[in-house]
Amino acid sequence: AILTGLRRGELSRVQVRHFLPKRGVLDLPGSRTKNGRRALIPLPQTLISDLRSRVEGRNPDDPLFAVP
Repeated sequence: AILTGLRRGELSRVQVRHFLPKRGVLDLPGSRTKNGRRALIPLPQTLISDLRSRVEGRNPDDPLFAVP
């Protein structure tokens, strides 16, 4: 959460499909953000590497993060 700047509710709605490792961003449509606007969130290289291994073999509709 700290590395993305997303709110808890926004994090819970991020799906695997929103992670674009080649661009190094999370691409969230307005339907997934509090203000209703599309958000391109740049990610630090270390997080990109971690997320790449996390999404391998997962369904694009799966949540990217586990939010309690």
